[in-house]
Amino acid sequence: MSIDDEVVLLQRSPIFAGVEKSRLTLMALNADRAVFAAGRTILERGASPDWVYVVLKGKVRTDNPDITISGLIGIVGSLLRKQHEVNIYAETDVQTLRIPNETFIEIVENCPQTAMAVMRELARRLNDAVQHMAAGAEVT
Repeated sequence: MSIDDEVVLLQRSPIFAGVEKSRLTLMALNADRAVFAAGRTILERGASPDWVYVVLKGKVRTDNPDITISGLIGIVGSLLRKQHEVNIYAETDVQTLRIPNETFIEIVENCPQTAMAVMRELARRLNDAVQHMAAGAEVT
C-alpha cells in the first residue's frame, strides 16, 4: 500500500477527516504497517504509550466488557502519557497503521478538528461504559 493510499484511508476515518493532507502524509510517513492475526495481543496492560494504532481493517476487543474500541487504539495512554490499562486483542485479522505517540500528539495539539473528534470518541467510550455498568446494576 502506498503512502497516498494510507492518506486516503486516514481521511476516511472520523478522527482524521478534517486534517490537512500534508499532516496526514507526514503521519503516514512516520507510521508503520502492523498486522495482527486473530487472537494476537495488540496492546498489553502496563505497556508504555509509545504508539497509537489506526485500525484500517478488522475488529478488535478488550478484556474489559465496559470498553468498546473502534478505529483508534491506545489514545487514552497516549493522551495521559501513562501505561495502558487494558489488554487489546485482534478479534479478527487486523491491519493497522502504527503512529508514534509524538506524531499523534502533534496532530491533536495543532488540529482542532482532530482534537474534537478524539474528544467525541472518548466521550462515546465513556458513555458506552456507563451504559454497560448501568445495565449490569439493573440486572441484580
